[in-house]
Amino acid sequence: MQDRKKVLIISDAHLIKTFVQPTVLKLKQETGIHFDCFIEAPINIETRNALERVFGNVFINEYPKGIMRKMPKIRFFQRIYGLRKLAKSLGNYDIVHIHYHPSYYSYFTPIVRKKTKKFFVSFFGSDFNQIGNFKHWQNKKTINLLDGVFATNESWL
Repeated sequence: MQDRKKVLIISDAHLIKTFVQPTVLKLKQETGIHFDCFIEAPINIETRNALERVFGNVFINEYPKGIMRKMPKIRFFQRIYGLRKLAKSLGNYDIVHIHYHPSYYSYFTPIVRKKTKKFFVSFFGSDFNQIGNFKHWQNKKTINLLDGVFATNESWL
């Protein structure tokens, strides 16, 4: 028997619920592909339950707690640390797709690249066009790791 394909979707929970979940549900029914999702920020229990009904595994980055939560720079580095730690704990996948790429994802995408055969990203206008040079440099770090890029329209390619 041939192994089932494994796909990981990385994004914000709201975007996955709104744009990705209906497609994943249909693909699972038609193909039997195993889907997991990687959420970069904490979510409420209702959202988690909704995602767990569709995805095999729901990986969620935990935000800092206590005093560290009130210190923006410390909070940012703790968040990145959590994303990298979560990325290291992932298994191997046939495909990983980042649905919306904030520039700080570049801090953990090299780890994810090592765990997949094919690596893709979808860019939307605001996360690629309306940003400064430093964020473009961060995005470029991820782009250099990819097998393909999807965009909302041709002008973003």
